[in-house]
Amino acid sequence: MWATNSFLKRCERLKQLGYSVSPKPSRFIARGFADLGYEVFCVLPGQKIVSLFTGEKASFPESDKEHYFSVPSVDDIAEELDRRELSFALQSNEGRNWTVNVSSDEEFTERTLEEAMVEAFISVLRRESDSESL
Repeated sequence: MWATNSFLKRCERLKQLGYSVSPKPSRFIARGFADLGYEVFCVLPGQKIVSLFTGEKASFPESDKEHYFSVPSVDDIAEELDRRELSFALQSNEGRNWTVNVSSDEEFTERTLEEAMVEAFISVLRRESDSESL
């Protein structure tokens, strides 16, 4: 899985805004390290994870889960937008970048589809958070 530190920082922001999914097998999760940036893991059956950086397997006890955040796929975010009954449109711009329009209100253009979808979802969660605090 390709993921830059800036993309993973955005995924971590999703957690701060309240997004989380249970870490089921085959899902990707990540963790930030002060000196290294971020590391991505794939959840395996039997409460184990494997690092996509080192290939090392480790146990994944319940007590450690608070230190990780979800790395959602495009499908995961599309499902979240659908669940909120928000329409969205995707557009590839000559293969250079992607644009996501959410409910015709906002437009997010990023280098990859994953980044554009995460930015769009961050905006949705911010709006929800702002409306709850009123």
